[in-house]
Amino acid sequence: MSEILVNFAINFISTLGYFGVFFLMAIESLLIPFPSEITMTFSGFLTTIGKFNFALVVIIGTLGNLVGATIGFYIGHHFKKIVLEKFIKKYGKFLFITADEFTKAEILFKKHGIWIITISRFLPGVRAIISLPAGASKIPYTSFIIATAIGSFIWSFTLTYAGVILGTNWQYVRLILQKFDIFIIVITIILIMAYFYKKLRKT
Repeated sequence: MSEILVNFAINFISTLGYFGVFFLMAIESLLIPFPSEITMTFSGFLTTIGKFNFALVVIIGTLGNLVGATIGFYIGHHFKKIVLEKFIKKYGKFLFITADEFTKAEILFKKHGIWIITISRFLPGVRAIISLPAGASKIPYTSFIIATAIGSFIWSFTLTYAGVILGTNWQYVRLILQKFDIFIIVITIILIMAYFYKKLRKT
């Protein structure tokens, strides 16, 4: 699967240029976890052979994340009622969550969501879905987009620079990080669940 994604990214970006970078980074923030490790490191490599400009790659990658995240945010914001009233009330018992617990978790996210949103930009899988609960929590859009911009810029810069450093070996970044994907996701889920469980017991 990774080889397919790599070949797709190479062809897509090589054909569409900066728009290809923008599009792939946008969908990564919109429920389609296309690895930015591929998009940005390959783009970083292209800067070393004069195809791209480093600063533009970082900016466009960041903007792509912001657009995708914004769409996800407003989906979560507008469809929260449907999720709460239909899905959770009907199927929540199978997920061990009640409507009341969802509301409490929502309040906690609103209180500490800035840090969660910023850090999520560095977490595989999580960064693709974090905008939905952020929108559902009614966290101010300004706070959300600032946190997203900070995390996205740092992540885009780091990956692009890695592509520059590695040059033709840019794919090594994905191979290295891929080994830690499952570990990072599991640890993140455990920490988030432990955090919310502790807070919910106090409320």
